[in-house]
Formats: sequence, structure tokens, C-alpha cells
Amino acid sequence: MPCLSEKLGLPRVPPFYGMNRTTEGVISGLNFGSLTAGLLYSQSQRFSLQGVNTQLRQALEAMQLLQISYGQERARELASRSLFYISAGANDYLRLFLPNVSGVQRSFTSTAFARFLVRQMSRVIKDLYGADVRKIVCAGIPPLGCTPRLLWERYNSSGGISSSLMEGACVDDVNKQVLEFNVLLSSEIAKLQDKLPGSTILFCDVYQGIMNIIREPGRFGFSNVKNACCGVGPYGGRLGCRRDGTVCSDRETRVWWDLYNPTAATNSLLAEWMWADGPLGICAPVSIHHLTFT
Repeated sequence: MPCLSEKLGLPRVPPFYGMNRTTEGVISGLNFGSLTAGLLYSQSQRFSLQGVNTQLRQALEAMQLLQISYGQERARELASRSLFYISAGANDYLRLFLPNVSGVQRSFTSTAFARFLVRQMSRVIKDLYGADVRKIVCAGIPPLGCTPRLLWERYNSSGGISSSLMEGACVDDVNKQVLEFNVLLSSEIAKLQDKLPGSTILFCDVYQGIMNIIREPGRFGFSNVKNACCGVGPYGGRLGCRRDGTVCSDRETRVWWDLYNPTAATNSLLAEWMWADGPLGICAPVSIHHLTFT
């Protein structure tokens, strides 16, 4: 999240492939993320997407480069002081919710799916810990049932605006499944914290952060919590941003940029709440600010 990089005093963090295999590129921070990556590695393979296993391997390769350049002790020190931010699982749930996208719906019950993904996240955390990483931030999944695409799917399947969408801004049954994952992940992180000595692992509740805005948009300077700034069809959810399409002029007051992604205004507020201590903080057991400077 670029807004967090600014809080840390870093320039825009470059992608892994842009570091040119230099220690300077590693030291200044790297982005191992992929927009369409998922925790379900086999599904990622099927859709030619980069899975979390690939991202983890890249992170370990970067740390091996530090060992070669600085020696094991110095590399261990750098790893233990570094902050690793993990955000994964949303794309896996989108493949679960969207019709005719994958066979996930036929393979798992809701609870089994959530538990499976949490086990994958737990494995990633343990592997990073085994590579001397001690500061890890895990972001929960946002309320996907509030995204323009899922609102459009429900609208389209009901032949028009359903009573549930008239009453609220979200598809509740989708959000219920997302919440199940977040609760299980938060619980697993608390257990890992006890099992991995010297580690500090945060769970940042992005879901609740965005729901705070959706429930009280005016309080935070927002006025449109349903419609994408860039998209086609009802809610801007039928098709994503098009090269020849129009972009809204009020992006600072909208929650969603496109089919699934928040606007910069939303991300900026989430970053503030991740960084902050106090009642608006969404990370536990401490804030990212506290984790950074301890």
C-alpha cells in the first residue's frame, strides 16, 4: 500500500523484478505483490496468475542475496528489523463468489475454504519466521460484498435492485463468508504469536475499516459508497475501467475506484488507521507505528 510507504518515509516501493538483483534494491524495500495473486496455488496456476508461493520464494531469494553480500549475521539482523506486509485471500474469495470462474465452489464448504486459506497464510508466516523475519503485518480481506462488482452480480441475478440492496450497501451473505476468514485468521495469528518467540505479528482489520466508512460516510468525507469511479453498468460493476471510458470527477468522496479496489482516498484513510494507536486503530495487538519503532 503506497500510503504506508509514505508513513515509513520510503519512496514508492519497486517490484521484485525491478531490483536488478542488487543489495541496494533489497535494502530500500521491495514489492513482491501481484494484483491477481491468490493463496490457492493450483488455482493461480490454472489462471496463469502468480501465487503466494512464488511471492514467498522471491522474498527468500532476496534475503539470500543479503546473506551472500553481507554474511549470515548481518543478513539475519536486517531480516529481523524489516517489516513484511502480507495481503492475500481476496482474489481467492472472488473466484469463489463469481459464477463460472473456477471449480472452487464445488470443492469446499464456506468454513472449509476459510480454514484452508488460513492454513496457507499460517505456513507463509512460519516460513518467513524461519528466514529470521520477526515483524509481520497481515491485512484481512475487505468487505467484498460491498464492492461494485458483487453488487452488480446480485443486481443482475435478481433482475434488478433487490430489497437487500435497497436496504443496505452490501451483499450480506458474501460479507459473512469474508468475516469468517478474517476471524479465523486473527485467531491463528494470536496463536502464532505465542508459538514464535521474538515475533510481532499484527492483524489489520481492513474489513472493519472500510465498513466504518460505509456506515458513516459523511463523518469521513465520503458521499458515495456503492458506485465505482471507473466502470460500466449499474454500480460501475459490469465492466472495469476502459481506455476510452470516463472517470468520475468526485473520486475523493467515493469508496471504490473500480470493480474491487478502493480509491486512493479510502486507502489513505486505511493507512492512517493502520498506522495509528487509539480508538480508530484497526491493527492488533499494536499499531504499525508502534511495530516500526520497537
